[in-house]
Amino acid sequence: MKKGNEKLGSFIGRLLGLAEEFKSCVDQSWTVEEFEARWQEMVLKWELSENETFAWLKKNAHTWVPCYFKDRFFPFLQSTQRSEGFNDVLKRYIHPHNSIKHFVQQYEKIQWKILGVEENNDYKTEHLELVPQTTFPIEKHMLSVYTRDIYHRFKVKFELIGRYNVQVLATNMYYLVPNNERCYPYGERSYMVNASGENNYNCDCCKFQRDGLLCCHVLKVFTHIGIDRIPERYITRRWTQLAVQSVTLPTGPVLDELMPEQSRQKLRFANLCSSFVQVAKLGSETAQASAIARRHIREMKAEFVQLKKVRRKKAKSNTSTNATQPTIPTFAQQHTSDPNAPQRTPRANAHQHTVGRNAPQPTPRANAHQQTAGPSAPQPTPRANAHQQTAGPSASQPTSSSNA
Repeated sequence: MKKGNEKLGSFIGRLLGLAEEFKSCVDQSWTVEEFEARWQEMVLKWELSENETFAWLKKNAHTWVPCYFKDRFFPFLQSTQRSEGFNDVLKRYIHPHNSIKHFVQQYEKIQWKILGVEENNDYKTEHLELVPQTTFPIEKHMLSVYTRDIYHRFKVKFELIGRYNVQVLATNMYYLVPNNERCYPYGERSYMVNASGENNYNCDCCKFQRDGLLCCHVLKVFTHIGIDRIPERYITRRWTQLAVQSVTLPTGPVLDELMPEQSRQKLRFANLCSSFVQVAKLGSETAQASAIARRHIREMKAEFVQLKKVRRKKAKSNTSTNATQPTIPTFAQQHTSDPNAPQRTPRANAHQHTVGRNAPQPTPRANAHQQTAGPSAPQPTPRANAHQQTAGPSASQPTSSSNA
């Protein structure tokens, strides 16, 4: 009715009494036949046969009038409230120009928010105590079975049982008459409750088929005939505390916030296509507009070519810089590449480091041998000469007696 008031507010406001009759015809018609009869009576009374808006509403009545889908399960929602509510949530979290990856991330945030609300309701159900308002055993039973939120909804319906009187028409047939003028939201009409078989009760309002909760009419019959516990078939599991016994929170690696370059390119392509379509619409209106569009397209192409040349030149310079960068040779490569370097065996190198400036002096035994040898003593063997050459310039030379 919210959309109906927005579309028909100015027209209905000029005819006093039409708004109430229109609302009663839509909301209080529990069968299609009843709606057809009341609509026809309203059209004739207010002379609406020539009104195009009312004719369109009557033609599409099966898509918005509750009596056409009153026996379908859509709990606590109106005909378009489900889609409109979720669309409103998406608009608050997601922008139409976001990428698919961003859409998935924002959708996960919506899921986490819903899980947080559910955990809050679970905490209220498990840890917060609530006292029933009445002493009826049915209410105590539902307090121990339903979740806290569903129990509050049940309590609102259970409070309405005092507004009806029960009349037994026949065996398993009960007629409920309101003891006041009106009973919101059921209006001023009476309802029939039929009991077929064991623990099988049906009401004209079809609230259980629509919301999964019993209406105040069936609850009134239960208290009238002395049923203290609601039968199991009328307890919808999804509204109970055992609906979800254990919830496994999703785990996995954290998604990278950076979008791949290929995806970025596709996103830019899609956005540019949308922008160019708008430019094409404006540029095709007149020949002058088309010439302006073509001129700017040529300028853009020239700038794109220049940009591509700069990118290629920069990439080429980076490649050449990396190729000409000198490499530092290793120690082994330096010695092997020099042809004039003296060839030294690893053993000689090791001995060179051992016999250095601080090498120990020859033993006195060797000096004594040189002194006794005299001037005609033979020269040291080549082995000693080799030892002297190997010792290097930094080694201390032994002093002989002949030189002295």
